[in-house]
Amino acid sequence: MQTGKGKHGFCTLALGRRYHLMAKDLIGDLEQYSPGTQIIIYTDDPSFFDGISNVLAFKHRQVGVQHCYHDKRFAIAKGLSLFSAVTFIDVDARLTAPLPVLNWAPGISGYYEDLVTHVSRFTPERLPTIEKLARKIDLDLSEAAWIGESLFTVCTDQNQGEEFCELWGRLARYLELHKIQAGAGNAVGMAAAKLGLSVQTDEVWRSLKQIYNHTDASQRRPKSPWQNFRRRLAYHRRLNLTRFSALKDFEFYYF
Repeated sequence: MQTGKGKHGFCTLALGRRYHLMAKDLIGDLEQYSPGTQIIIYTDDPSFFDGISNVLAFKHRQVGVQHCYHDKRFAIAKGLSLFSAVTFIDVDARLTAPLPVLNWAPGISGYYEDLVTHVSRFTPERLPTIEKLARKIDLDLSEAAWIGESLFTVCTDQNQGEEFCELWGRLARYLELHKIQAGAGNAVGMAAAKLGLSVQTDEVWRSLKQIYNHTDASQRRPKSPWQNFRRRLAYHRRLNLTRFSALKDFEFYYF
């Protein structure tokens, strides 16, 4: 299995058996439409993907307090250590045709909107918190984009990629501690703006989007009482770990 620095690869999250099975479908699409293209999978069960030649599977336990949306950054950081560009693709997506030639521009390629406009339209109650966070990192929010997080590519060197993912994580922790558990695209766009990464919706991304079908499996299924109990325990464990971690920078996270 090739693990050297390649030109481009994909990455995703697959946490839980339902998502393991979806990942198998996505892997099959890559094998059919782009033989040799590798995909990094951050998962709670790497052994599920043993023996699949185009998969690099890594053990991961959810870090996000309520959702795993911000956990995408770990897969992206690993991708940038192996590839010069990495595309995050939601595990519940399918590819429907051969991949186009993917010559990515530096920065972030994906769908984006002006962040303030996007938040004001869909979740205006979040805007005061996001504005406060922008002031904390000395960011002019008018320069930031909201980036669609289900399909986007990061093309940068490993050092800048690590800096981007670390800042994304810092912003994510602040937002989660202030009761904003979703909307990872806000943190992605703010981190990119702070680090001066360009953001574009270019023809390369559009050509990939044309063969991308997102099934959106995020609707939660009914849980048994035992499953709900375990979910609550896991939630409070992650919340307490996040609170403890934030104590190291108390002024940033709590004032």
